[in-house]
Amino acid sequence: MSAEHFKVIVAAALADGSIDDAERSLLFETASSFGVGVGLVEGMIEEAKEGKLSGKIPKDPGERARLFSTLLAMVAADGEISKGEEKLFLRLSSHFGLNEFEAEDLLRASVTKI
Repeated sequence: MSAEHFKVIVAAALADGSIDDAERSLLFETASSFGVGVGLVEGMIEEAKEGKLSGKIPKDPGERARLFSTLLAMVAADGEISKGEEKLFLRLSSHFGLNEFEAEDLLRASVTKI
């Protein structure tokens, strides 16, 4: 996994307009597993706030699955799905081989797991 993939997670954390404590904590917990130093996370958050952050979806199926799982966790971290989070997730769902209905079902299920 790479920093380009982690940027997708940062964008998801900010999709509702702010990053709460649970989302911030998850960002810092997962950063190193994406090859991102903890010191770079705040800079990426600021770039995302300024609309200057863009990431990439991995081509490798295993990495894509891991990114997808992390995205679900991020969107569900605060126990609610905002319109912005839902919109981002639905827009990305086709990259993970999901249709809109499957993506919505997974979003709802991820929040009820909390």
